[in-house]
Parts: sequence; structure tokens; C-alpha cells
Amino acid sequence: MAKILVAGEDMRVQDQMVATIEAEGYATVTANDGFEAQESALRERPDLILLEAKMAVFNGFETAAALREDPDIGAEIPIVLITDEDVDPHKIERCQITEVFPKTHGSIQFLDMVIRLLGNKAGR
Repeated sequence: MAKILVAGEDMRVQDQMVATIEAEGYATVTANDGFEAQESALRERPDLILLEAKMAVFNGFETAAALREDPDIGAEIPIVLITDEDVDPHKIERCQITEVFPKTHGSIQFLDMVIRLLGNKAGR
């Protein structure tokens, strides 16, 4: 079963993503800030990482960049930035973010993105 890390400080959005993911049978791990997200990613080794752009301690960009520098995470695990703000494409590339997804989204589009990024690990 695929494991997905959901990190952010907007509990409404985090709860919605977790409920959608778990309803499909995937395991979730949550974190409330960038520091917790880094620790959880290294401890839990998720198959997909979802980071809210605005988080305490380290924001989504800083967290993604730090995770990409760690040899245990590297470029293998997809990292999605969750935001409704315009994002500089150069910053996305520099932090090696796999994809940017809107914070306000439909569950069908969200699940499609999750399944696509999980690839063979999606179990479908």
C-alpha cells in the first residue's frame, strides 16, 4: 500500500486531502510544519509528499529543497506543492518540485494527480 505524507498548517485542507486519500485505501502521515515534514519524510519514507506552500518553521519550498538534498529522498519521491498563489517557475525548478497543485481543488482532480504520481505504487 502506498504511503503519502500530507504537510501543511491549514487543517481544513489537510483533513480534506487525508480523507480523500484514505478513502482510496492509501496510508497517510501528517505534519503541521516544514520541520515535522522533513522528519516524517525521513522516518516514514513516503511514496508521495504533499507540501502546503505556506508553513511554519520551513515553508514548502524550503522543505522540498532540503528533502531533495537528502540522499534518502533525492529525486525519487514526487513532491507536490499545494498553493493557490502564483509561483515563480524558476523557484519550482530550483527546489525540484514535481508539480504544483491548487489548494482549492476537486477531489476527482486531486485523486487523478495522486494516482498519476504514484505510478506503479498506486495499486490500480
